[in-house]
Amino acid sequence: MVTMKSAQRFIPAAVNELQNHSHAQQGQPHHGREFSEQDAEIINNVFSALQGSFPAWKQAWPKKQNLDDARREWTKAFIEHEITSMKQIQNGLRQCRQHPSSWPPSPGVFLMWCKPVADTPESLGLPSVDKAYLLACEYAYPAFDHSRCIQVIYHAACETGLGFLRTDTQGKARQPFERHYQDAIQILANGGELRKLPPAPDRLLPRRTSSESRAAGQAFLASLKRKVGAA
Repeated sequence: MVTMKSAQRFIPAAVNELQNHSHAQQGQPHHGREFSEQDAEIINNVFSALQGSFPAWKQAWPKKQNLDDARREWTKAFIEHEITSMKQIQNGLRQCRQHPSSWPPSPGVFLMWCKPVADTPESLGLPSVDKAYLLACEYAYPAFDHSRCIQVIYHAACETGLGFLRTDTQGKARQPFERHYQDAIQILANGGELRKLPPAPDRLLPRRTSSESRAAGQAFLASLKRKVGAA
């Protein structure tokens, strides 16, 4: 489990890494951000909750280095998106307790959960992450008519990989799909372009009318008769 001591060890490094990058881009000197015990407490609470809510956390972060790397990335994500209050964190943790998956969410999904209800997919008239994932798994089958897909889910499914979604039997596609779904929602909210839906099968392979089929059949029989007569 995460300890206060371990959180105090990696959070300053994450803060400095993020600010060094930002100031390097701007050509400004870096003075650093003073690390507080509240920072350590927040990340400590979050990772303790993740480990308690998601049994597959040991598969997601099998080694101590993987766990430390995850903590560092989550810390940077919190700083970038200004997640600083326990009220925001509690919103995310509440969603963790309701989440049916055994796998911990990506930082992007957790940040989405920390936001007010107005910023969730449901508030935009879109399916929840859970429903979207189930639909994406249906979309992954080649026989599915992709012209009937919800575009934002189709986009996320393609970015995740339709083959990956179709053949995944261990739930490993869930986390990357959640990330791509959030990205697709952001693209939609910003007025960007999503992947276009394929045309309906009827437009891909136009069907012949019965009269056209009859004419084609008669022409084929006539061709056979000529060949037989020539022989």
